[in-house]
Amino acid sequence: MPDLKILTPTDFKTMPWRNGKGNTIELLKEDLPNRDGFAWRLSMADVTSDGEFSNFSDYCLQSTRKHKNQRRCRGNISLCC
Repeated sequence: MPDLKILTPTDFKTMPWRNGKGNTIELLKEDLPNRDGFAWRLSMADVTSDGEFSNFSDYCLQSTRKHKNQRRCRGNISLCC
């Protein structure tokens, strides 16, 4: 089992979306050994308008939305290619 490190917001990485229409804040991920990409990733983003998901055809995408004034997440989107 890999060693775990507790991260704080200063450790988070912000990166632009592949489609150029927003940013993702990467909270946690497991890199693939000896390859580009990741085995899994936990991230969050502000979605301010409707649009297509970026192409993550090599990944299974699980998305949950939470509105600003809600305490709980609602609804899931699963895209497995």
